Amino acid sequence: AKIKKAKEKRDKYKESKVSERIDMETASLREDNKNLKQGIKTIFHQNKIPSIFNTKLFYAFYFPKGFTDFILLVSVLLILFLAIPCGIYFFLLPEEKILYLILIYLVVFTIFFALYVTIGNKAKDKHMDALIQIKGIRENIRMNRKKIAIIKRDIKRDRDESPYGLENFDEKLAKLQAELEDINQQKKDALATFDSTTSHVISED
Repeated sequence: AKIKKAKEKRDKYKESKVSERIDMETASLREDNKNLKQGIKTIFHQNKIPSIFNTKLFYAFYFPKGFTDFILLVSVLLILFLAIPCGIYFFLLPEEKILYLILIYLVVFTIFFALYVTIGNKAKDKHMDALIQIKGIRENIRMNRKKIAIIKRDIKRDRDESPYGLENFDEKLAKLQAELEDINQQKKDALATFDSTTSHVISED
């Protein structure tokens, strides 16, 4: 029980030191991202750009880049052209007819297409240069996040525990382990002595 508690304390202390190391080694990247995000807010404020243009969904639809944008696009399109039409068709309509389903799809597609074109035209006409600039900043933020994730992974995989100051814990564990081995050896010796004595008594009888 003592060894288990000592190991738990060691692991908990190591986790805290690993977190400190991650925070320290990613501090500059996190600070850079903070400044980049503030830069985006400044551009939006100076150019009076609507907040709808400062979302992952907007950039996924109009400036897609990377796997996450693809997943977001597919998810939204599945909701728009599968979940919503089927939900209306199967749960809201009094009867199920293919004509109704076709009409639902036409309405959903028309609304989506109209919104997509309207928002896209507004963005291109008034704010395209600023949005392209923001796209570059968002890409820098994404790259920094990727670097942070790599640093976290490498630190957690690092088997070198010397930076964490675990010597006292290791000494205590070694001492407890030695005590346990000593106790076990004493038990073995006592059992061997008992067996030897018992055998001797039986042989005399």
